[in-house]
Amino acid sequence: MLVDAPDGTEEALGSLDAVKSIVGVNGYVNAVAGFADSPAVIQWRVDLLVEVFGEAGRHVRAAIGVSALPRNALVEVQMTVEI
Repeated sequence: MLVDAPDGTEEALGSLDAVKSIVGVNGYVNAVAGFADSPAVIQWRVDLLVEVFGEAGRHVRAAIGVSALPRNALVEVQMTVEI
């Protein structure tokens, strides 16, 4: 099942108990040319998912530096969740 949840996974599903696992996380970091620490910028999300879901929170991930994001956001996170 695919759920587009821009306002939050819990809000879209009704409860985080519906989450079987976190499959993947892509983090897009608005950065200047040459910035090489995009993975460090999204590490908080990785740590939080493991803290909340335990082993089910471990996932594949990518951190990508980009030159711009919509609405001048600093970070955008895309998450794939198995429910």
